Amino acid sequence: MATIEDKIASKGLKILLKETVENAELRALYGSDEQVWAAIAHALDTAVDKASLYKFITNIAACDKAGTLACQSGVVAKLVLQAKTYSSPQLWKALSNLNQTSPDDLAGVDIDYGKALSLATMPTLRLIEANVRKFPESSVVYANNGVLMALLSQVNDWYESNEVAFQIVTRIFIYIIEARFAPTVMDDIVSIQMMARSVALQKVLDAALSICYKRISEPVAYDLSMALAKYTKHICRATLPYFSSTHSRKTLEAISWWTWLISNVESLTLIAMAAREDLGEKNFGLVQALVDVLIAAKQLPQHNKLGKGDHELAPSDFPMIKTTIIPLLSILVAQNEWAQTYCRTSGGLLAILEACTVDENNPFVREKAIVCVRYLLQDNQENQDFVAKLEAKKVVNPEILERAGYEAEIKDGNISVKTK
Repeated sequence: MATIEDKIASKGLKILLKETVENAELRALYGSDEQVWAAIAHALDTAVDKASLYKFITNIAACDKAGTLACQSGVVAKLVLQAKTYSSPQLWKALSNLNQTSPDDLAGVDIDYGKALSLATMPTLRLIEANVRKFPESSVVYANNGVLMALLSQVNDWYESNEVAFQIVTRIFIYIIEARFAPTVMDDIVSIQMMARSVALQKVLDAALSICYKRISEPVAYDLSMALAKYTKHICRATLPYFSSTHSRKTLEAISWWTWLISNVESLTLIAMAAREDLGEKNFGLVQALVDVLIAAKQLPQHNKLGKGDHELAPSDFPMIKTTIIPLLSILVAQNEWAQTYCRTSGGLLAILEACTVDENNPFVREKAIVCVRYLLQDNQENQDFVAKLEAKKVVNPEILERAGYEAEIKDGNISVKTK
């Protein structure tokens, strides 16, 4: 005798369709059966007659457990992903019923993909939000079976025209972060970001972090900061080429990478402050990447009145780089001898000293750089000697040292820097 899995995967689906139209008890039985939803998830990949499969989903979607089981089995994710390929009324009606949206929203309406996805996505997002709020551990389920990632991969399709969806996804991220599951999904988010070039997804993540960073515990902040550090390091590396002469023009791709860099560094700075841990000790690669970007951006040509020359990019094309990166470096180098030393030997300390000026492209960078200098010199004699020699050559303004809490001292013909 054929099993339900066999029927769904074969011509028996037509019989199931007829039975579920006529029998309410059978609809409820199938809709609450985990094995049925697993079979549907498999059939969505292999079925030739997808229209009938969508109709079957529509028939059994009314049961209370159907929405949750459909998400957990990956059915919702696959339906959303198939929308661009099939975009059929049956598919949208299946999602509509599954997530308790009125079928009247779709019946007889010839709508384009963006609107249809919006109608299907909204109830799906609400379903995920309700489950994650009530059962935080379900974050892992949604991440592992691809439901959340499937929706996020489509984020650019609805972001611009659907503010409510943005708010719902932001709340989902907040629940995930506060439940300490953000590191679990961060790699997936990064891969989507890289593939889709999704600035909208970045805005969702930034909004969630900005809202919840003050109320999360230090262990949660530490876990999240480590995950964000990996992400930020990758973006730093991807941004570097745009400062070279081979990328002499400002492109949309360059702007996108720059936006992600600024947003991620700002978010990581907030979370790192909440973590109250020595993050620099475990993020050597991030320190290196941030210093590399700081030095590379310094090399962008300052345009003069005679013209721009061959290179059309200037510091004004990528504002806020110093203002954004230096505060994060301050956190990473504080009481971390390795990071302090690396900044000196790589040219980062000199770049930060040179940033202690008024810069119209980097508001308040002078004050932030002075704070960073203080942390770079703290309990690091070699860094202090390095700055003392620069001060002797009049490379460093004595006022900078004074405001950083240090002063130059000449003793027996040798100049040194000491705390005030």
